[in-house]
Amino acid sequence: MKTQISNDILTVSTSAYNGELTSIKTGDGVEYLWQGDPAYWSGQAPILFPICGAIRDGRTRINGAWYQMPKHGIARKIDYEPAGQTGDSVSYLLRADEASKKQYPFDFELLVTYRLEQNKIHHLFTVRNRGTEEMPFSLGGHPGFCCPLLPGEKFEDYQVEFEQEENTCVLPLDAASGLPDTGRPVPFLKDEKIWKLQHSDLLHDALIFPSLKSRAVTLRHPDTGRGVRISFPDMPYLLIWCPKEGAPFLALEPWSGMPTCTDEGDDFAAKRGMRCLKPGEEARLSFTVEIL
Repeated sequence: MKTQISNDILTVSTSAYNGELTSIKTGDGVEYLWQGDPAYWSGQAPILFPICGAIRDGRTRINGAWYQMPKHGIARKIDYEPAGQTGDSVSYLLRADEASKKQYPFDFELLVTYRLEQNKIHHLFTVRNRGTEEMPFSLGGHPGFCCPLLPGEKFEDYQVEFEQEENTCVLPLDAASGLPDTGRPVPFLKDEKIWKLQHSDLLHDALIFPSLKSRAVTLRHPDTGRGVRISFPDMPYLLIWCPKEGAPFLALEPWSGMPTCTDEGDDFAAKRGMRCLKPGEEARLSFTVEIL
């Protein structure tokens, strides 16, 4: 089931399947959200929970027992419950069930709300522990944005602008395990704020930024100014991804936690960025997409 919310600037569509955004259009009909062409990537803006990225060999140890868990967790490719709608917001709820507990053995609730404010879409997440034991989790967004936006443009016309000058590295993937290799950081930005898009920089999977000063990045065409800005004050990590040469989109992914890294073991609760909720507790995280 799809639901639409709108204001004078934006029309946004969402779906109870995946609980995700499916369209972001401005008044002139320009589509900003990637529309999921399976030739490149069939996804659009999945929610990552309770893990961001991959775990070693697809399995992890929780409270002494081993569990299989797919990349990016269990909150994708699944139906959410509609949980309310107003003129400028819509909410979806995902609850633990017997199937989810075979992969993640906790009584959780994940409430997702999208709220419009002028040219902004606030992504609001509430994670609740309804069980009787402590519950570790991480959460992330994975929205893909059309790049280029307009006819006659190309991918390389665009640039990513960081909020602050960055002197940072990205983590390559280990060839054997496919996990981020913390022992071989690759310099990426040196006292710079702007990265001009090049598919060649993305041919070895995502750019994984383990440490950024910036809490916002902007993808836009420097001449037209059109694009998106994503602000992620609650998320310490950022990934930038495009799956292959020629793919006409870029994913900007704020994550609260990291995949299993090469210097880590397999204990779920001990992973980088993992948060832990006591029984009855809840956590709120958010990020915002601003349409330019």
